[in-house]
Amino acid sequence: GITTPESAAPSTTTRSPIASTSAPPPPDVPRFEESPCDFGYLLGFRPRGRYELRCGHLVVLENRADPGGPLVRLPVAIAKTLVPDAEPDPVVYLAGGGGNAHLNYAKFYLEIVGEAVLERRDFIQYNQRGAPDTDPALDCPGATALAFDLAAEPALDSIWSESHVAFYNDCRAELEARGIDLAQYNSAVNAADAADLIAALGYDQANFYGTSYGTRLGLDLIRDHPELVRSVILDSVYPPEAGYYSEFARSAYRALGALFEGCAADPDCDDRFPALETTFLETVDALNAAPVTLDSPFGPVSVDGGVFADAVLLYLYSAGSVTLAPMIIDRASRGEFGRIEDAIVGAVTIPDLSWAMFYSMQCREELPFESKARFDEMSQGVPDQIVEHYRAFVDFHFSLCESWSSGEADVVENRRVVSDVPALVFAGGYDPATPPEWGLGAAEGLVNGYTFLFPAEGHGIMRANECGLAIGLAFLDDPTRPPDGSCLAAEPPTDFVIPR
Repeated sequence: GITTPESAAPSTTTRSPIASTSAPPPPDVPRFEESPCDFGYLLGFRPRGRYELRCGHLVVLENRADPGGPLVRLPVAIAKTLVPDAEPDPVVYLAGGGGNAHLNYAKFYLEIVGEAVLERRDFIQYNQRGAPDTDPALDCPGATALAFDLAAEPALDSIWSESHVAFYNDCRAELEARGIDLAQYNSAVNAADAADLIAALGYDQANFYGTSYGTRLGLDLIRDHPELVRSVILDSVYPPEAGYYSEFARSAYRALGALFEGCAADPDCDDRFPALETTFLETVDALNAAPVTLDSPFGPVSVDGGVFADAVLLYLYSAGSVTLAPMIIDRASRGEFGRIEDAIVGAVTIPDLSWAMFYSMQCREELPFESKARFDEMSQGVPDQIVEHYRAFVDFHFSLCESWSSGEADVVENRRVVSDVPALVFAGGYDPATPPEWGLGAAEGLVNGYTFLFPAEGHGIMRANECGLAIGLAFLDDPTRPPDGSCLAAEPPTDFVIPR
């Protein structure tokens, strides 16, 4: 069952791995307050006997420059290994998304990565500030319903409308009326929270493992708090110097290009789905001319070429679903959309994301360093129908950020991080969200970094690939030595599904 708190409070000379609740919490912050494990899918979860699961809240200042100001509470789940002679430095998972309800997926991460980590050290997960189940949560009630209301309209890219901008501006105003300082919800502050988590739990150092947006936090940590970082694993890298919006259309088309090339290189795939790129673009054009309405759990969705492209890109996130993508495109070209329905929700929105947290970060640390002209420049060579779809997406964010009040990041937060902290970089060849080039570029600033590219993988290597997990565990054992990556040479190419 769920274990009880430690019985003894930490002494003044000995640091405890987890703060005790046998005495009232100290008035100072940061502090850790233990509580039941009732977050999301952890409710009722039973460990398998090799570790204890303990939960609580990290309590920190909203604004570290205002000691008398409001507090922020972040839910934390600590899987504490029971193996003898465990290593003193835990692995802390840094979630992707930015505002994501990560603890809803904590059980999944425990099973696919955490249990292997727990053979030697503790494994810690938490929700970043502003995310669901934090206090305060920067959610915008009604966001999912609005997104699907707009997605039901047949107009091209109707979801990125002025009514959507107005909705989020109303949400922002409501949060500000509650006294929430949106300038304190960003990546640099998130990294400071992660550093405070380590201090509050009594560890001297930690290993940080981030995926996607979590790699941004990992890079911020080794820039701002290197003394607390024994090592960092950067899996599918989103570095500060990347032009997220400027490169959006280019990144999407690069991932699609990897799919088209992968199919063309496979004789069976090429024979069954010849000229896959042409088929894809013709399907986009046909759907733009005559959208098809499909059902989703949240209501009907008008699938135009842009929604179709987004749905196909979702299949490139994992090696398993990549294998289906050529068949999905082929069937859609013939008016068969059964499989696409599986990806419709993700093509429209992310239901469990705190959008005001996401926009507070993006409007502070991305949009001020980008421009629509740069988007046009970076989109050269991308088919027009792809560019126009993502131009609507980019325009929406520029419009929204005109009135968002989360400040502007220091220019250092938009520069490549240079560090000698041991780092492991993973990249996937099909990744539609964080191109391999971003990881390779970030690695140039990591003096003690090791980089591994998995051509047949998508987004998130260590959680999805046995070879990637083995490399990651070897790195954690000794971050000062290059991990054995010989298993990568035995990775098979993509085995596309070919219907008979």
